Amino acid sequence: MTDIRTGEPPIDILTRLLETDPEFLKQAEERGVYSPLPPAKLLRDLRRHGPADPSELLRHRFLCRGASVLFAGPTGVGKSSLTMQLGISFSAGVACFGFEPTGPMKVLIVQAENDEGDMAEMRDGVLNGIRLTDAQKELASTRVLIVHEDSKTGAQFTAILDKLLEEHRPDLVFVDPAFSYLGGDASSQKEVSPFLRNLLNPVIHRHHVGLWLNHHTNKPAPAKGKAPPTELGAYLGAGSAEWCNWARAVVALQPVPKTRIYRLSAPKRGARLRWRDDDDQPIYDRFIAHAREPGVICWREAEATEVPVDSASKARTSVQDIVTVVGTRTVKLDELTREVFKAIEPRYVGSKPDSIRRTASRYIQTGLKSGALRETPEGICATAASEPCPNSDMSGHAEKDSGVTPS
Repeated sequence: MTDIRTGEPPIDILTRLLETDPEFLKQAEERGVYSPLPPAKLLRDLRRHGPADPSELLRHRFLCRGASVLFAGPTGVGKSSLTMQLGISFSAGVACFGFEPTGPMKVLIVQAENDEGDMAEMRDGVLNGIRLTDAQKELASTRVLIVHEDSKTGAQFTAILDKLLEEHRPDLVFVDPAFSYLGGDASSQKEVSPFLRNLLNPVIHRHHVGLWLNHHTNKPAPAKGKAPPTELGAYLGAGSAEWCNWARAVVALQPVPKTRIYRLSAPKRGARLRWRDDDDQPIYDRFIAHAREPGVICWREAEATEVPVDSASKARTSVQDIVTVVGTRTVKLDELTREVFKAIEPRYVGSKPDSIRRTASRYIQTGLKSGALRETPEGICATAASEPCPNSDMSGHAEKDSGVTPS
């Protein structure tokens, strides 16, 4: 049988439509009547991504187009506000808590739990709380799109998401939270896998977009004072392990017991973030906290004095800051405080200058009390314990609090 108008066999007509009509191809794939074979490449033909990889969204290929991040945290801690802060920062091309965008990007946030007033409060809190220029704020205000959707689940949700991505063409989409859109049992791999791999994956691949999927953690167990090891943090998400197995990268947010700060960790693919501690050692955790100002919805880097000292490494970190700044000099306290302020300021995103000065002063006092720093009439110096400071009278000034207020 042939087409009487063109003389083409049906198989040729079908092939032509699949190759030339994107909508026809999309419907054929969705209905399961056409499944093209994935391309196969010889090992020798594989190519590494270069430094200017257009698919890279977050630096060092932590997140690329067509891939996903699972962000897991307890209910009510502020995942949505952190999502807003990340979205605004990324849209302006600005790093946020160690996540570095490759440049300004268009961001779509699809969420189910917050009304317009809630989202406006988060927007205002973030724009007032982080350090963006007026130009960056203007860029963010025109490149972040918010969609409220709380009635579609499963295939109906991914169909809506498909249309939104087609309409707005973002670089990165946040979906918040997964529970609102699964439409099934989060503990059942038989229900989770099809949603993630057969419904979500084709959509983000088709639109060449990165996905950041927010997810709740399991109901907290009775507190025992210890967080799980970082490498196990990938499995904090509630329900099936498939959530974390599917995700290309995993980020976790956990409250630190008996404090008001939170541990932000990257247990899966975290090495690509290249986070380093003050001794230049790789780390996979950092500490963040809510803004101190009442009514301001924004996150900030936790200050050193807020993080519990549960190991000697914490003390070494604070002292090493000062030793590095002082070097072989003898420096007056007020001058040293200003220099330490400048050294640590980039780590305390969203913190007020006065708070950073107090942290710098605490670092100095920690160094004095530990004996790594000594105070002389000429100022403060850093030496090995067995060596006297230049011009030092060695009279036990390490325990002395000079009482000088940082300027």
